[in-house]
Amino acid sequence: MIWLYLLILIVVLSGSLFLLVRVLIHFVEKAGGETIQNFHESADYISNTGIAPPQWSIKFVERIGRLQEKISDEELRNKKIETVKRKSKRTLRHRLKQVIKFYRASSTVADETTRERVVKRLKEARLAWKTKSWDEITGSESGTGFGPYY
Repeated sequence: MIWLYLLILIVVLSGSLFLLVRVLIHFVEKAGGETIQNFHESADYISNTGIAPPQWSIKFVERIGRLQEKISDEELRNKKIETVKRKSKRTLRHRLKQVIKFYRASSTVADETTRERVVKRLKEARLAWKTKSWDEITGSESGTGFGPYY
């Protein structure tokens, strides 16, 4: 009788483990697909506009907005805003570097000609971003960071 209980316990545990693994695989595949899609959309946006996608800079834009509201001393506020913009610029260039690395190694690119063309355009954008201001990188006219498509 004890063997029957042990057998039932093993079957239940095996079934539970199988279901858990299937659920984990589903979520990993979904997250991976979204990441790949984000890389492609970001590369497309940068290639077409030459500026960073708005979703890349939104948290910095919000931080700048909070600084503008909270700090009344103009000199201190501008100093802090410039610090945020400098850090943001470094972060944006790093994210672009990640997109370039993805495109160099990805098997989701149609062919080598497309890969070379996209990587070339992204490298050109990264090089240009090195000398551009934060407002130019984000496409901001007013300094808020909201580009022309936002």
